[in-house]
Amino acid sequence: MLLIAAIVFLLIGSYVSLRQYAMLSKGGSWSPRIRRVHGLGKVVVPPLIALVVLITSFP
Repeated sequence: MLLIAAIVFLLIGSYVSLRQYAMLSKGGSWSPRIRRVHGLGKVVVPPLIALVVLITSFP
């Protein structure tokens, strides 16, 4: 769980440092890029997310 928390902390830190996020906090326009999951990802991603949620829900 510590590893997952550290990864999320680093991802949030890199996201907050983005120029788009800084513009958003100043009231600028924001249009996020959305990447759709295709092919094998549609099979792999949902069980992976379920596994992460299951692992992190344990005390």
